[in-house]
Amino acid sequence: MSSTPLKKLDRASRTFAIPTAYPEIFKDRVIIISGVGRSGTSIVGKLIGSMKNTVYLFEPAIMKYMLFTVSNANTRRSFTGTILEDYILPIMQGRSLNHNANDESYFRNYFVGARYPRRLDAMKAIIDHNYKFVIKTNESWGTDQLLRTCFPGFKKINVIRNGNDVVSSSMRKGWYTDEYMRSVVDWTNWGAPWFVSNEDAARWPLWNPITRAACVWKTLMDAWMESTRLEILDRTTCISVKYEELVKAPRSTVSLIAKGLGLEQTVTTAEHTTDICNFTVLRHDSILNKIHEPMRDEFAKMMVELGYYNFQPDEVSPEGGDYVDVT
Repeated sequence: MSSTPLKKLDRASRTFAIPTAYPEIFKDRVIIISGVGRSGTSIVGKLIGSMKNTVYLFEPAIMKYMLFTVSNANTRRSFTGTILEDYILPIMQGRSLNHNANDESYFRNYFVGARYPRRLDAMKAIIDHNYKFVIKTNESWGTDQLLRTCFPGFKKINVIRNGNDVVSSSMRKGWYTDEYMRSVVDWTNWGAPWFVSNEDAARWPLWNPITRAACVWKTLMDAWMESTRLEILDRTTCISVKYEELVKAPRSTVSLIAKGLGLEQTVTTAEHTTDICNFTVLRHDSILNKIHEPMRDEFAKMMVELGYYNFQPDEVSPEGGDYVDVT
C-alpha cells in the first residue's frame, strides 16, 4: 500500500532534518526575559546578553507565533530546531548580526565571542564553553508550562515596573491609540491583545489609550502573580527584577542578577551598567483619573498590592516619578 501524502511529508521532514538532540542542547541553557513593554526588559536584556558566553535573541518572532503550536515531540523538535538553526547558530557564526549602532539589538551591545564558520565548531563551543541562550520575549507570562516542555531547566527573569510609569511611558511612545492598534499591530478585537479577558476585549474599542495600556499592565501582573502562586517556577529558576531597584542601585542589582544566573560580567556589561548610572531622570505624573472604570479600580488595587504606593488621584508617586525611562 502506497504512503499517504502526509506520511510522505512526515518521513521527508525527518529525512532532511539535521540529526541533533535538541532537547539535550537546550537543557539548562535558556534564560527567558519577560515583562510588560516599557518596563525595562531591553536594558535588562543588554545587561544579561553582554555577559560571558551568552547568545542573545531580541524578541524573536518565533516565540510569539510558534510557541503555542508546540503540542508533541515533533512540533517541539521543529520549534527548538528552528531557534537553534535559524537564530542562535547564525549569530555564533557571524552570519546574522545587526550592524545598526542606534538599535537596541546592535551586535556590539552583547557578548562578542569567537566566530565559528563551521556549524560543527559552533555546536562544540556551546558544549565546551557552556553557552547560555538569552531570549527576550515580552508578554510571555502564562506560557511557563509550554516553555518548560521546550527548554527543560530554563530560568526566567521577570522585570516589574511601576504601572503608572509603564502607562505614561507607553503614551510617550504613541502606543495603544486607535491608529496604532489598527494599522500597526492588527490584533483581533480591534487591537485587544490575546491575553486580556473576553470582558476587557469587548471594552477595548471604547477605551482611551491610557486605559488600554493600564489593562495590559494589570493583566500581565495578574498572570505573573498567578504563576508565582501556583509555583510553576520556583525561586531558584525565576528572578524578579524591579526596574526601580535597577536604576537606583545598578551595580549591586546587576551583580545579583549575574550571581543568580551563574554568569560572568564583561567589560561591555560594566559599560551598560555605567550608562544606567548616567541616565537622565524623567518624572511621571499620576494617570489614574484618566483610566476608565472599571479598569481604574482594578489598576489601583494592583498598584497597592505590588507595594508601590497608595495611588491617589492627581498625586505623583513617591517612587513613580524619580526614575529613568528606558526599555
